[in-house]
Amino acid sequence: MPNLSEEERNKLKSGIQDEVVALSEIHPFLCIEVGTGAGKSWMLIRSIDKDKSGKKWLICVPEIAQIENFRGEITKFGYEHLYLDKIEDIICYASLKNYRNKAFNIALNEVQNLSDERFNIVQTMKYKRIIADSATIPYDIKYKLDQLGEFYTYSLPLKEGIELGLLPKPKIYLIEVDIDSITEKFEYTKF
Repeated sequence: MPNLSEEERNKLKSGIQDEVVALSEIHPFLCIEVGTGAGKSWMLIRSIDKDKSGKKWLICVPEIAQIENFRGEITKFGYEHLYLDKIEDIICYASLKNYRNKAFNIALNEVQNLSDERFNIVQTMKYKRIIADSATIPYDIKYKLDQLGEFYTYSLPLKEGIELGLLPKPKIYLIEVDIDSITEKFEYTKF
């Protein structure tokens, strides 16, 4: 793993983010599969800003707290103008049922939360573009996405992100377990 300075790490991260935003201008259906800390929210915000489809975006996040986090990111980066002309709303996946048959582009943050029921609702929507993101996208979710459109996937696996020096190396903690207390639970008497 290269020992990058903060400036070098930010330059690398910015280059990856710029690449993803450029891909969003080419591919109407985009999966962003990069590790936590690479700036997926920033990539999505900039991609929405660059969008020329004419449709507003519905941003789906897993939990209520993430709605406020996402709004905070929009404010932090100075993109509040998106609320006027490009973002319809930021909602939890649980509220997706209120948008059945509506016409919006869709951003699926942490797309692994796209259950079968939510997928069925998205299928009813009239969209031109979908951006889906997660650190890792399970095969069954990729299969669902392929039914919604022809997705281009930008992938930066965790291992590669660590090797590039973009993402920090994970810390692994060893937790010791007292085997004796567990063994006693499994003792039995042979007759």
